[in-house]
Amino acid sequence: MAVLGALVVVGLLALGVRMLRTRRRVERADRGRRRLLLAVTVVIACAATFFAIVTAANASTAAHPEQAFVGFLEGGS
Repeated sequence: MAVLGALVVVGLLALGVRMLRTRRRVERADRGRRRLLLAVTVVIACAATFFAIVTAANASTAAHPEQAFVGFLEGGS
């Protein structure tokens, strides 16, 4: 799961860069489209951050499964 999460993060970051490049090519007079592309880029960046955090948690759990299991049994402390 950690590997798949990392691939999703890389894909989202690549998509965000593509959106920024597309925004740069849109004429300045088309403000509505430029704002939409910027908003989509921000949402993509937030999603990439979320998936990066989840991926780090999965990698941590895979690296130390005993501690994760004991933490689960103790109620997450």
